[in-house]
Amino acid sequence: MSINPLPICSHLYGMENVNEVRDCVMNSIYRRYGPFCDFHQRGLYEMIQNYMVQILVNANRNPRAIKLALPPLHLQPSFFYDLYLQTFNKVESYNKCVEMCRDDVCRRNCLIDRESIVEDKSR
Repeated sequence: MSINPLPICSHLYGMENVNEVRDCVMNSIYRRYGPFCDFHQRGLYEMIQNYMVQILVNANRNPRAIKLALPPLHLQPSFFYDLYLQTFNKVESYNKCVEMCRDDVCRRNCLIDRESIVEDKSR
């Protein structure tokens, strides 16, 4: 399973809101892989760099002005990704994720994480 939170984050926050899109992308990646994963070993650093360049290009800004987001101070639970890895069903996992949430931020994260999943169509 791979993830690409850039399209949904750009849609929710608008391509011109570079910082919000950047933070949304990074938060989704942290929810999926955990804040303590080795980003270099997993190849995530390159993936993140590519997303950051694309965010700036989409906003008609200088892609050399990349600033990585700081890790979130209060990482939201990764309800969706945990549920998805049990079922590999986006709809079912999303519905359960929303049920587990207590606030709108959590429900939005369920949506972002659901839309970030890139399913392999060759299966």
